[in-house]
Amino acid sequence: QVIGGTSANLTNFANLALAGGSGTLTLNRNIRVNSNLTINSGKTLADNGNIATVIGNIANNGTHTSTGTGRILLGGTTQQQLSGTGTYGNLELNNAAGAQTLGDKTITGVLTLTNGILDIGSNLLSLTNTGTGAIAGGPFDNTRMIRTNGNNSDQGVQKSYPASASNFLFPVGTGSRYTPARLNVTANTASGTIRVAPVNNVHPGVEFGANVLRYYWIVRSTGFAGLTVQHSYNAPGDGGDATLPVTGTPDRVGRLNPDLSPPNWDPVGGFTTDWTYTNATRSITSVGVNYINGDYTAGTSAEFSSIPVYTSIASGFWEDANSWTTVPPTLTPPRSGSNVVINNGHTITTQPNAIIPKGTVIEAHLDRSRGPVAT
Repeated sequence: QVIGGTSANLTNFANLALAGGSGTLTLNRNIRVNSNLTINSGKTLADNGNIATVIGNIANNGTHTSTGTGRILLGGTTQQQLSGTGTYGNLELNNAAGAQTLGDKTITGVLTLTNGILDIGSNLLSLTNTGTGAIAGGPFDNTRMIRTNGNNSDQGVQKSYPASASNFLFPVGTGSRYTPARLNVTANTASGTIRVAPVNNVHPGVEFGANVLRYYWIVRSTGFAGLTVQHSYNAPGDGGDATLPVTGTPDRVGRLNPDLSPPNWDPVGGFTTDWTYTNATRSITSVGVNYINGDYTAGTSAEFSSIPVYTSIASGFWEDANSWTTVPPTLTPPRSGSNVVINNGHTITTQPNAIIPKGTVIEAHLDRSRGPVAT
């Protein structure tokens, strides 16, 4: 099926639904959907180089494909919602009220942030375009960015990289804070992906929380070979308080290495070479290194002490140090960033408001009926 007509004219729809079985609707002219666009499973909307402006919401369980600069343009005046499990070609956001994803989304073309915030919450936004221009628009700031919930359970933004050098900016943020990350791959012989999720909180693995950047970036990757990459992360102050988000005087970068067993700061004590933290601008940068995975933040050497492993030695209360043996030795119960193993035959009971580390290994029983478990 084709939507045609005089190219100088604009075809308007109240709602547009691609329903029924399989099939493709091809645009031979620009269209405007004044309410909602629906693309059902098995259906394809081929923009064919034209613009489909949508004022309402989009439920996409099919496929949108783009040719050249053709695209779906989110042009409403109230926040627009993107639901469904379908894929998008080129997608442009030009709505001061922004847009919200209601699940994981995949964009195969170019995401253009002209105006407004794309709020992905805890969902994954996957950009499969390997080009450096997979995100366009800007200039990016706290009114023009990709926003997450700022929690450590967020999936964040995942970008596909080619089997070559590639420099990409992740224009991400949380709340009203723009906290971008840049992963500049300068040498590489295998394709891969990099996922970035900013977290608006003190890293749970720091020792005291007295001299820290109250922010960190979770960065994970797949693929890559012969890698050299330069990292850059920024968390500027906002809300009229230039000191945010810092407590005390952090002076170095810390990397929580998730590939260690169990995870730990790598190196313990934080970096003394290769990485730089600038407190005035809350910026983290590295020279070329051969790793990507990590939770990256800033603090002092004391904040990045070895994270203890707590292993239960008897049934008892979580907050009771006598329930645990630790390496290295400590007289305190597990904190939120600790590595914890509850051995077979032991029942550990939490107190009200107890926070349980998300990586806790439970071989027996954790009675959490008296308190929540952190995610």
